[in-house]
Amino acid sequence: MFESVEEFRDLRKKYNGKMFASGVPIFREFEEMEGRALQSGALDRKYKELIGIATSIVSSCCGCIEYHTGAAQAAGATRQEIMETMEQTIAFFLQLFRIYGLLRAGRPKKEQAARSHRDYI
Repeated sequence: MFESVEEFRDLRKKYNGKMFASGVPIFREFEEMEGRALQSGALDRKYKELIGIATSIVSSCCGCIEYHTGAAQAAGATRQEIMETMEQTIAFFLQLFRIYGLLRAGRPKKEQAARSHRDYI
């Protein structure tokens, strides 16, 4: 689909510009709300961006994953912190699917629910 991350970023920038130029106020309001939400407070910006990565993975938004990964790096997150955030998110997400599968199969037994996600990878 895209030949490079830069190509993707350029396209996102182009369409963000079109949204803001449209005059529809909700686009600018969302941008401002997101900016306020990501400011350091009780949680540093770095941790908020790591949460953004996790949320993006769960939402299956590739553009959001790319954006928050870059923003997390800019906020001081290390490669290891980013990779661990991704790993934990995927592991928790797989656990949800496993539990859902057990419930649909009518087998939500304690010993099955206690198994590790690694049994399914």
